[in-house]
Amino acid sequence: MKLNEAEMRMAYQIESTDPNAVLNEIYMTWRLSRNQAARDTAESLMAKLRSLPNKECMDLIREVQANYRLPGKPQTIGEMLAKARQKSGAQKLAGHDIMALEGFDPDTRHMIVFDVLSHESPMGWKGKKCASS
Repeated sequence: MKLNEAEMRMAYQIESTDPNAVLNEIYMTWRLSRNQAARDTAESLMAKLRSLPNKECMDLIREVQANYRLPGKPQTIGEMLAKARQKSGAQKLAGHDIMALEGFDPDTRHMIVFDVLSHESPMGWKGKKCASS
């Protein structure tokens, strides 16, 4: 599937780790953006990703995030985080992402990162690294 420059830039910033969450993240961009160009980009990217099976959708997102290079300096926080993640080679965490609202709740005192060790875990799949509050 061929993505245009604006779609690649949007996919580059995605924090989610599963196809449904990816589409929800793009939908929220479409819904909340006041910039018509960003809304149009989100709408076309959602249409393209919806046409793909889940595995191909995530493979496309991962490929963009690994290989895309910003044409200039990062302009948004999402781009700065994506560039830092790409540069460090860090693996994305399942569970809460870096911008999860739970981390900012006054009742949240700690955030943890853990490895899922068995297939019976209610928190994720065996071999995944997850975050939770």
